Amino acid sequence: LVPPHIVLPPIVGGVGSLNSFFCLTSPSGGGKGASVAVAKELIPAYIFEAKLGSGEGFIKILEGNPKEPDSRPGAVWFDAGEIDGIKAMGDRIGSTLLEKLRDAWMGASLGFGYKDSSFVEAHSYRMTLTVGVQPRRAGWLLADGGGGTPQRFMWFPAMDERANRVNRRRYGDHWVPALTLPSALKFQYPRTLVVPPEVKESIEIAQEMKNFGRTDGLDTHAAFAREKFAQALAMIDGRTEMTAQDWS
Repeated sequence: LVPPHIVLPPIVGGVGSLNSFFCLTSPSGGGKGASVAVAKELIPAYIFEAKLGSGEGFIKILEGNPKEPDSRPGAVWFDAGEIDGIKAMGDRIGSTLLEKLRDAWMGASLGFGYKDSSFVEAHSYRMTLTVGVQPRRAGWLLADGGGGTPQRFMWFPAMDERANRVNRRRYGDHWVPALTLPSALKFQYPRTLVVPPEVKESIEIAQEMKNFGRTDGLDTHAAFAREKFAQALAMIDGRTEMTAQDWS
């Protein structure tokens, strides 16, 4: 719901995109679908939802119809209920899906070098991706560490021990209001967000560690992913500026 012209500050390289990827992990029947259903109820706005296919199809969805500028979606949430679907698409000969997803996480320009292909400018689109993952089927994604794909995902358990009969009896089936998000008017014009000094310092330290080859391969984007998520915590709390508490 935050437009793509709202970006994170250029601490390392250029400005940073808020595009984010999430893995919801649990065994079969462990609550991945329920988590998504509850999240939909907590968001007080329509979100355009799409499924992943080929790399070309992925870009086409973000581009909309070039002849009709108004057809371009302001933001797209791609939801993959099971990770096996992404694996199947990525395993196809000549598939560009994983490559384009990695670029999209950075907010980079998307397209191909042949005539009449789709093209989307850098930082002109907002997209997020959620993937349901059964732990025993996550091996192929983690194995792509050299390609940089798992480093772009934030991983969360779908199961919650607080969802038990004791709490159900204590709180009953009470109604939970939707989140109070920042007004869309605050995102009307292009803006580079401000982060606390400790966030900037942590990101700079992480970059120095990478420059000296002291970062584990699966942690190469950890600081950037954390920065994106800290900003998300601020937004769902109704604020536009990240605090040190969000980062912590």
